[in-house]
Amino acid sequence: NTINYNLVLLSVYQIWRFDGKIRLKIFPATFLFVFVLISGLKSNNLPLNYFDWPVKHKVRLSGTFGELRTNHFHGGLDIKSEDGGIGDRLYSAAEGYISRISVQPNGYGNALFITHPNGYTTVYGHLSGFSDAISEYLKKQQYQNESFSQDIDLDEHAFPVKKGDYIGKMGNSGSSQGPHLHFEIRESSTNKQMNPLLFGLNLTDNIAPSIYSLKVYEFSDVNELVSSKTISVKRKSGKYYVQGDTIETNGYYWGLALKAYDKHDNTHNRNGVYAMAMELDGASSFSFSMDAIPARDSRYLNAHLDYRERVTHRAYFNRFFKLPGNKLDIYKGSAGDGLVSSENEVREVRLKVEDINGNTSVLKFYVKEKRKKVEKKEEIYNYYLFHNHPNLIAEKDFEVFFPKNSLYKDEMVHIEMQEDRSDGYYSDVLKLHKSSIPLHKPANIALKIRDFSSLDSSEYKHLYIGKCDSKGRKTRIGTGAIDEGFLTTQTWGFGNYAVFMDKVKPSIRPIVFSYNARRLRRFRFVIKDDVRSARSAGPLRYRAEVDGQWILMIYDQKYHTITHYFDGSIKPGKHKLRLIVEDQCGNQQIFEKEFIK
Repeated sequence: NTINYNLVLLSVYQIWRFDGKIRLKIFPATFLFVFVLISGLKSNNLPLNYFDWPVKHKVRLSGTFGELRTNHFHGGLDIKSEDGGIGDRLYSAAEGYISRISVQPNGYGNALFITHPNGYTTVYGHLSGFSDAISEYLKKQQYQNESFSQDIDLDEHAFPVKKGDYIGKMGNSGSSQGPHLHFEIRESSTNKQMNPLLFGLNLTDNIAPSIYSLKVYEFSDVNELVSSKTISVKRKSGKYYVQGDTIETNGYYWGLALKAYDKHDNTHNRNGVYAMAMELDGASSFSFSMDAIPARDSRYLNAHLDYRERVTHRAYFNRFFKLPGNKLDIYKGSAGDGLVSSENEVREVRLKVEDINGNTSVLKFYVKEKRKKVEKKEEIYNYYLFHNHPNLIAEKDFEVFFPKNSLYKDEMVHIEMQEDRSDGYYSDVLKLHKSSIPLHKPANIALKIRDFSSLDSSEYKHLYIGKCDSKGRKTRIGTGAIDEGFLTTQTWGFGNYAVFMDKVKPSIRPIVFSYNARRLRRFRFVIKDDVRSARSAGPLRYRAEVDGQWILMIYDQKYHTITHYFDGSIKPGKHKLRLIVEDQCGNQQIFEKEFIK
């Protein structure tokens, strides 16, 4: 294996060009990993029975607090619709005031935040609509700002509410994949997301979590994983077990992870579990519970779970050990980082999975240790990246910068530029190791533009850095600045990257539009770009006008639709609609038609 030793010195040098200036910083290196285990939240410190459920019908959950999602922990509860559709009436969970109105084409969609005098804030996401007073206020702000998307902070005098006041309707807006209410309780002063079920909200649940499979990891030292294997978990007479009751391990250390889900009465959904604990030879070894997670720490999910399993098999395994860069405080009563030192013994292991009502499932088995040096499968690496220091790789045709704490552990990686002269490629391909390694912070990348001097300056805005795969599929990542023939952007993942050019206009397709619009309730269009874009690249931009005046178009990004509902503001007569849609590279499509209302 080859190592670029300029990154494994007693100091790490940062030289960066992205803002057009050269900067140099020196960071003393260290190999000391400090693991801090903080006791979890005690539910008896919370105001019990202060909040009510925000719905009047029987509560059934399709998502639980702390559930493992893509790049984040689920920050609340997903409450199912009574009949599977939108429109269920929603109510304030307690007295307070509406402190924020958020309307976005993705994320929480239409959302309300209610601040309460006891120090907590409740959040209501994916609404289909608000109460009349809120809707009227929101529409005025949208027309005043000429924008569908809004993020409005309010004082306590604007919209005070009492417990049980009607606030809006359940919906499917934003990134929701079906009608439901996303409901949160946050600590107002810290924005920490709390488990709502710790506040005394009653939920019928007599079903214990289900255990599906186990993973065993073998290490040559605490930082060097050499192998892992998945073991099927079986169930008989209500008890869980592994075939033969004994698992053999090699290596100097070993660790475990478990795939398990929770189920509730009156619903078929497989939800996230509340707590897991590991006992080793009868003593507590490692545990965690989903009591509270600061919103800013939600991305640490990628250190908590087995990230490789998620991206390669869409399987969600909870680790029973901590990676060095994992700063979550959900772990309680643990003696260390969770890795077990092999002592050539047979160890008894009990893994307990528990829901918030105390329903428990247990998997018991034995681990037969064989302490020996295990060699990792040989791979070619050329860079060593520190997880707790910044890392810069600067070559003649590319630069990559990983900020401090962007990795969860030190990584040996292979990074190179590979020549690619395919049509449409305006650079060679940056092969940035493997996409199975997570990033906690975005990395900065700069790629040298091929034949840059031959490009016209008007073409610069059409260049973008895209992620590409072996099948030739491209995803737009960003359209950053150009500096000395390098195009720069940020990316949230490893993988293959190159420079591309986009001069194709987005498309506009009317699905509800007619010249005679007297009987129509709405206009609706599908707007799409020819290039798939990562969420970090931003959505399509659009503007709609009737007779030169801005009109409100509601954007549902997951369905690629924009919709105008006629509300009486467009008077009877002949009018002209002008709709402009623009992608991230400045390509514009225009739709102009007359209509009669």
